[in-house]
Amino acid sequence: MPRRVVRPRAVMRGSPFNHLIDPDPDQLLRVSIAYGFGRGRLKSVYQILRGKDGETGEFTVSKRDAQFEVLKSAQAEVLDLTNWHQFLSAIVGAGFRSAEMISSNNALLYAYAFYLLGRKRYAVPEHVLQKLIGRWFFATSLTGRYTGSPETVMDADLARL
Repeated sequence: MPRRVVRPRAVMRGSPFNHLIDPDPDQLLRVSIAYGFGRGRLKSVYQILRGKDGETGEFTVSKRDAQFEVLKSAQAEVLDLTNWHQFLSAIVGAGFRSAEMISSNNALLYAYAFYLLGRKRYAVPEHVLQKLIGRWFFATSLTGRYTGSPETVMDADLARL
C-alpha cells in the first residue's frame, strides 16, 4: 500500500467568490469613492485626489496626501471580506440567488456603498441594515434607478445622506 504524504495545511483565507457578481477593479473603486468621499461621479474625485482645497481652490501636497489616506481607508473597508459577505447575505436574503436575477451591477455595487455607510458611519444595527439594504436593492432593481445616468443619480443619493 503506498504511503500517503501529509502536507501541512495552508492558512485558509476567505474568498470573495459569490454567485451574484464578479466585480472589476474599477467598479470597486467606484464603491470606495462613494463610501470614502460621498461622491458618485469619478471625475469630481480627480480634483480631490490632486489635493485641491474646496475653499481656496489651491492644490497642496498635504491635502493630497490626506485624501489618498481617505481613499486607502475606504478601499480597506470595501475589500474587507466580512463586509462583502455580510452585504451579499442581505442581497440573498432579499431573494436574489444568482447572477441572472441581478439586472444592474451598478445598482448592486451602489447598494454595497450604502451598506458600508450604514454599517460603518451610521452604526445601523446589522439586522436592521440587512433588511434595509435588501429592500433598497429590490426597489432600485425594480425601478431601474441606476440605469440612465448612474453617477448623477448616485451623487444625488449620497448628497441626501
